[in-house]
Amino acid sequence: QEWVLMWQGNKLAQKWFESNFKDRVPGLRTESAKKIAHEMKDSNPQEWWWSQFVKDDMAIDREKKLGKR
Repeated sequence: QEWVLMWQGNKLAQKWFESNFKDRVPGLRTESAKKIAHEMKDSNPQEWWWSQFVKDDMAIDREKKLGKR
């Protein structure tokens, strides 16, 4: 189950960063947005997408967590 989440998160991150990240970031309006984008790129993808699936170590939506949606 956790593997499904890790795989989904890594694939989402990979899509976002490989698409047109270098072209998109300069268009962000604030320096803080640019900084966040670069910090996300340098981080472990699981660190920033996990919160959409889990809160306080409990699944927010069991079906979503199991990759059934």
